[in-house]
Amino acid sequence: MKPEEAAYLTPQELVFGVSINGDHCGYPLRILDWHELFDDVVGGTFDTGETLTSVVELTNKEVWQVHEEYLLYPHTKEQLVRIDGHVSYWFGWYAFYPNTEVYVP
Repeated sequence: MKPEEAAYLTPQELVFGVSINGDHCGYPLRILDWHELFDDVVGGTFDTGETLTSVVELTNKEVWQVHEEYLLYPHTKEQLVRIDGHVSYWFGWYAFYPNTEVYVP
């Protein structure tokens, strides 16, 4: 969603900001609190975020293990690398990245 459409965001709202390959997206923490697991594409990269110790991919019920630097699928040893980002206030993220998108589930 474009920032102009995200009127519900207050300037002091905390967002998890991600910037990849020139694309930027702010993920409001209060939305992530409700959903805990999210899938999104930023900069052509598929990103899966999770706060628990394992992830269950709902389509085929695969279980991934969460490690500090990657997600691991134990059956094949496939790894998904960690996507860097940081938490900031919405007003700061938007000021620094005015072309940002805002995540909506």
